[in-house]
Amino acid sequence: MLPLKLHWKVQFNDGTELKQFNNNKENLFQDVLDRLNDITLFTLYHTERPFYVSVDTRKGLILVNNESQEYHGDKYNKKNIRLIFFRRHKFRLSRNLVTKKEELFYFIGYQYTTNSNKNKQVFLQINQEGHIAIGG
Repeated sequence: MLPLKLHWKVQFNDGTELKQFNNNKENLFQDVLDRLNDITLFTLYHTERPFYVSVDTRKGLILVNNESQEYHGDKYNKKNIRLIFFRRHKFRLSRNLVTKKEELFYFIGYQYTTNSNKNKQVFLQINQEGHIAIGG
């Protein structure tokens, strides 16, 4: 099993923060899901280099290393902004079913409802090295 090189932390609207790991004890993501409507900022940070991606669930923005780009699309029409976060563990097997290659990908972003009640998603795929692919 690959070690996680990206960890999450979340800030809630009451000012509290929850990190994935505290003193080598892992907090369950269920603790985040239980307070999904209270999230203001969800951050995925690299444990070995200065790289992080944050989702601002109040404004519907994704920030990479605290930088955001001006977005002119549905900037003022985002309602019901919801966090997207999950990991995908990928195994490539040889013919005799022995693992040849193992990869871990993180998906982070948000979905929202437009004024015309359409659901939109904006997300990034990030590998263990911090390389980003954009989706949505």
